[in-house]
Amino acid sequence: MAGGSGALAGQVLAYSFNTFGQNGMAVDFSQGYGTASAPVIGTSGHNETEMLTSWSFTDLGNGKGQFQVKYTDEWALDGYDSYIKVNGGDPIFFSQGIWQTPNPQNPPPYPNTPGDGKGYAAYPVSSQDTAGAYAKTTTGGLPDWTYTFGNGSTFETAGNWTWGHEADIPGAVSTTNHATLTYTFQAPPGQTIDILIFMTDGDHCGDYVSASATFNNVSTPQAGQQSSGSVLLID
Repeated sequence: MAGGSGALAGQVLAYSFNTFGQNGMAVDFSQGYGTASAPVIGTSGHNETEMLTSWSFTDLGNGKGQFQVKYTDEWALDGYDSYIKVNGGDPIFFSQGIWQTPNPQNPPPYPNTPGDGKGYAAYPVSSQDTAGAYAKTTTGGLPDWTYTFGNGSTFETAGNWTWGHEADIPGAVSTTNHATLTYTFQAPPGQTIDILIFMTDGDHCGDYVSASATFNNVSTPQAGQQSSGSVLLID
């Protein structure tokens, strides 16, 4: 199908997916979940849509937009695997500032220090960012880091978050955790804009949420509002 390239573009609801052809495996989830348009991260656990409590897209003027989501869970957010996609483009990872060989077309490389929960999970401290890639402050005593990409866009994560799965950090205790992810960027042309967000929690298996929606683009009527007839997909 499709001459050897991906036959599907977008998300698959596995419980309702039908295919045709010879007997055999249609979609292989044995190495982790994923889609034809999103990277596969093999440390996933269960789909937990309740982790994403709210989101918004705001027109900042001068062609800039800001996408923000709120996270809550009994474990801190895994900041290493969090990413955003705009209009089906490459995934934009918050952790790109600590990658040894950044490549936005691939999942976060392993191993890094700290890594993605495979034995290298760690709380964010200044010594983990030797290149100074992140602007670091605190909000309410919790880490508030911002990474600036080459095109001027920024990805900020503030609140209860770690590099990797918090449950893998010795002495970590589950409790109520909140985090805010904010992506600020020059909005691309068009009347609408499609945004996908992916997050994992700090459980040993890395439970996850992936959601996408279409918003009215900046400089259009009711900019930032979900456009008429849009669909929220959570896989």
